[in-house]
Amino acid sequence: MGESAAARRTGLLHRMLLVRRLEQRLLRAVPAGDEAVAVGLLSVLGPQDAVVSAGERPWHAVGAAALLFGADVINAPGPAEAVAAARRKARAGDRRIVAVCIPGADLDRASFVSPAYAGLPVLFCRGEHLAGSGRSPVVSVLSVDSGDVEAIAGAAAAEVGELRTGAGPCLLGLRAAAADVDPVELLAARMRTDHQLDDNALRAIDRAAAARAGEFLARLGAG
Repeated sequence: MGESAAARRTGLLHRMLLVRRLEQRLLRAVPAGDEAVAVGLLSVLGPQDAVVSAGERPWHAVGAAALLFGADVINAPGPAEAVAAARRKARAGDRRIVAVCIPGADLDRASFVSPAYAGLPVLFCRGEHLAGSGRSPVVSVLSVDSGDVEAIAGAAAAEVGELRTGAGPCLLGLRAAAADVDPVELLAARMRTDHQLDDNALRAIDRAAAARAGEFLARLGAG
């Protein structure tokens, strides 16, 4: 029997709070809002897959999530280096999926939408919606709100499904969320509406997340 909608949402909520509490402990001052991208992506990737990050906000949450969930994450100094690292990783891997996270405005489209990537299982996650041209090897373009973890997970799952069949690369556009949107509160509000969560349960999940983050950092000697 498959996972229920309530259980799936609870898992996403718990993971976002884990990432948030870990970021707060590691970086001390982190604005809310990046956890949806990290958790949405990592929720659909397997242990054999990889994430390449440009190493800057909003992608620092991916690194925090990788520490917690044991994902294979490569940090690159900039967007161009991240794209190159993703290409190398994809060519080396037996159809492993490589998700590469790059900012929206800092990289020329031709750097990654090119025949050099045709057939590679690469999921480009870009900080804006970007449509492929008629000559582009990009076979799927979706654009979702970067503050909506369910939308990110759903879109990423659809594109990863295509990549696992041999299509690729794919492109996921991440539209900037409104400044006042908190992805944790957005998901929690939906769960309250559907009678899947109340304030006591949310506080309990948050306490458990904070405790696990603290225990994890204590084992690393970084707390």
